[in-house]
Amino acid sequence: MPSAATRGSAGASLAPASVSGPDRRTIWRRRVVLMAIVGLLFAIPLTILVSGGGNAPPGEPIAEIEVKAPDVGPQKVQDSLGVKLRVPEGWTRKEKQNVLELQSKDGAARVAISAPGPAADADELHSQVIAGLRTSYGDFDVAKNIDKAPVGGLKGQATVATGKLPGKKGGAQKILVTTAEGKERAYLVVVFTTDQTSQSVLEAQALVNNLHFTK
Repeated sequence: MPSAATRGSAGASLAPASVSGPDRRTIWRRRVVLMAIVGLLFAIPLTILVSGGGNAPPGEPIAEIEVKAPDVGPQKVQDSLGVKLRVPEGWTRKEKQNVLELQSKDGAARVAISAPGPAADADELHSQVIAGLRTSYGDFDVAKNIDKAPVGGLKGQATVATGKLPGKKGGAQKILVTTAEGKERAYLVVVFTTDQTSQSVLEAQALVNNLHFTK
C-alpha cells in the first residue's frame, strides 16, 4: 500500500485550482478515487514484476508462451457507475470507494473504472490522474497520448505510460489512463499490467474493449 507521504502527495494534486472550479463534493470524490487507484498500482505482486509476466516462468522468452483468445463472458451491469461490462473468467470484481476494481486471476493485470465527476470535467480529471501517478512512481514515462480514443462507446483521451515503483525491485508496469465525457458523468478507466504480453494482459484489453458507458 502507498505510504502516508505518497498518499499525501496524491491527494494534494487534487486541490482546487480556483474558487470557480468544481464543488467540494466533486473534489473530495476525485481525491478518494485517485487514492484508490494509487493503491492499485502497488498491488501487482512483486514476483510477477520480477519474472516479467503473470504466465511467464522466469527466464522463458515471452514469444514462446501460448496465449489463448480471451473469453470475456456474459454482460454484467454496474448500475452505480453506469457501466456495462464483460468480465474474463477467473477475474475478481468489487466496488470500493466509488471505484470498480477488477483483477486478473494471477494478479498481473488490474483495471479500475470510475465516474467521479460531471461530464465537463473529463479533461481536467485526466490531467489530475496523470499528475497523481507521476508523483507516486519513482520512474514515470509517458509513451504517447491519444486523442479520440474509443472507450465505453465514447471517444476520450488516453495516455500510455510506464513506471517503476520506488524502493521495489522488478520490471516496469504499463499504465493506460483513459477519460471520456459521457452524457452526465466523466468516466475514468485505468489499467495496470506488467510491461509484457501475457494472457492476463490480453484479458484486460478485452475487458476494456467491451465496456459500455450509459450515464
